[in-house]
Amino acid sequence: MTCFVRYFGYTVAASWAMSLLWSATVHAQLASFIRDCQQWIDMKGYSTDYIEQKTGKRQPALAGSWRGNVPVPEVQSGDVVLIALRTPGAQHVAFVEEVRRNADGTVNAIRLTEWNWGRTTDKRCLVTENFGRLAPGRWVEFGVVAQVWRPSRPLSE
Repeated sequence: MTCFVRYFGYTVAASWAMSLLWSATVHAQLASFIRDCQQWIDMKGYSTDYIEQKTGKRQPALAGSWRGNVPVPEVQSGDVVLIALRTPGAQHVAFVEEVRRNADGTVNAIRLTEWNWGRTTDKRCLVTENFGRLAPGRWVEFGVVAQVWRPSRPLSE
């Protein structure tokens, strides 16, 4: 059963209205983030800046707007993983150095390198003790990866 609600005078499915409201909330937070954190953005020490330095490529905007172009189970060395953060609309990106697979070929763990991962020093601007510098390499479980971007492939429209 689909629930319908009134949204600016139109009757729409509740899930669609919630999606629009979520999108508007995230957009407002993004504008606020850019305004409040411009000095950090200008210093180029976020995870997205590391990916650009490491691969020579970058998606437009902040990490929260980045998207994958490869199914997560197909992750390989040289890919970029997108990890959802607790802050709504925020993502962290990291470079895949190595992938461990189980005997059946499924992904078990992924070794990452990244900037700006560690103890938070500025919560509002998502800055950590490793802003602009390489955090200690870490292994993550397959389940923490939200999306995978392979910079050698185009993003689909």
